[in-house]
Amino acid sequence: MKVKKLLSLFIVASFVYTPFPFKPKESGTLALKSAGIVEVRLVSQVPFWDMVKYTIGQEKGQFTRYDKVGAKHKIRIEKSYKEIPYSFTSPQYVEMSFTPFFVQFVMLENFVNVNGYLETIDVAPFFDHDVEMLPVRYVAEFMGANVNWENDKIVRIQFLGREIVLTIGSTVAEYNNLPIKLRVAPRIVKGRTFLPVDVVKDLFGLTVENKRDTGIITVSGR
Repeated sequence: MKVKKLLSLFIVASFVYTPFPFKPKESGTLALKSAGIVEVRLVSQVPFWDMVKYTIGQEKGQFTRYDKVGAKHKIRIEKSYKEIPYSFTSPQYVEMSFTPFFVQFVMLENFVNVNGYLETIDVAPFFDHDVEMLPVRYVAEFMGANVNWENDKIVRIQFLGREIVLTIGSTVAEYNNLPIKLRVAPRIVKGRTFLPVDVVKDLFGLTVENKRDTGIITVSGR
């Protein structure tokens, strides 16, 4: 059973191919609906063009590459749901595709699949009163959310204009300053904070596929 779960993690859970054709020497913004990988291919029919330049702005600064025409480059956009500024200098045109991130958890197992790469986690997802509990760290990193602790018990998560305030050990939370009731309370286990899967799906608006027969939970952007 464990081998089958491991093999299933290598199956890409969410893939969207969306072409973005641009004219030469164009600039603007690329609206992404989730964190992911932007793949850029520069195309030319002019043989003496062997060097081109493109720049894609990110929160951490400008990403600039020089390479041969026709080469493919993958740019990882870690902060999700942003309008990414871009500019291109190309002899002909530019093709772009976007692959959204996904993260897969296996209940009671100490590994996670992040966009096709397996990583070991020190505390496995678990059940609390039949509710799946997921580690805040991996979910927040996937979303590109801002996570701030006010003290040892209160965590504030901000994402896409939404703010969720969770209190460790309490089923009462705040969603955009309004009180809400959770099925189970967030918990800290071996120094790691866990939140109910309901929060990821209902409050953050992410897509959650929960296969209880295999214990695999896939979180992806809409």
